[in-house]
Amino acid sequence: MLGQEIYRQFNLEGHQVVRTPKQECDITDLSSLKAAIEKYKPEVVIHSAGITNVDQVEDEPLQAYNVNSLSMYNLIDSVRELQPIIVFISTDYVFDGHSNIPYRENDDRKPINVYGRSKMLAEDILKSNYEKYYIVRTSWLFGKGGKCFPDTIVKNILGDAKILNVVDDQWGSPTYTVDLSESLLELIGCPYGTYHITNTGITSWYEFAKLIAEVKQFKHSEICPVSSEKYPTRARRPKYSALDNSNLIRNKRQLRHFSEALHSFLIE
Repeated sequence: MLGQEIYRQFNLEGHQVVRTPKQECDITDLSSLKAAIEKYKPEVVIHSAGITNVDQVEDEPLQAYNVNSLSMYNLIDSVRELQPIIVFISTDYVFDGHSNIPYRENDDRKPINVYGRSKMLAEDILKSNYEKYYIVRTSWLFGKGGKCFPDTIVKNILGDAKILNVVDDQWGSPTYTVDLSESLLELIGCPYGTYHITNTGITSWYEFAKLIAEVKQFKHSEICPVSSEKYPTRARRPKYSALDNSNLIRNKRQLRHFSEALHSFLIE
């Protein structure tokens, strides 16, 4: 979902963009990755690959660490001679959710699930072994080309679901892939380091679902708030994972409010 939008946005701005299928460039295979880097000689590598099914990785932790974490060693080894900029897409799930204010870039990371731990390890590998990098933490992605929360809500309502139960005790910042991709374009050239990039505003999944129904003018379904305890999942989720975007704002610009971005997505 994000990779497709990055490809589209960077092309629109006139950059020569290469996207490689897994058959050509497997990030868990050093020789495959090296061959791709040597073939294309990139100035910027955007590492958005990974296993992102948070519940799945609880049952497949070795695969998650292999793909989400250890592949970073392969990437660094592959680009060491060429020295391109690496942009790594990370996650709000590196935090435990015990805060009541948005997390800053340097706040302690204490992930509570395998996915968050695997992404934290990848961050550490990159920071310890490479200099020209941007670590971009984002959250609650929605957009075209992949499974996302607004699509799920719309499909459930269109499927004549009379009652939708949505958790109301998890809070974060929904982020539109279009806005994130545009921001990545602007980020390159800023000081290297870690950046939080999300749309402005904080909401719960329940409030977000209500807004989706409102924008689509759905009247016939009832959206009901439930606690996380009544809607158990394989992986624990942080209760609060909103991200402070101050580092981005100091260097570039603040993204629009998530409600405005949602309108754009649903109308398009």
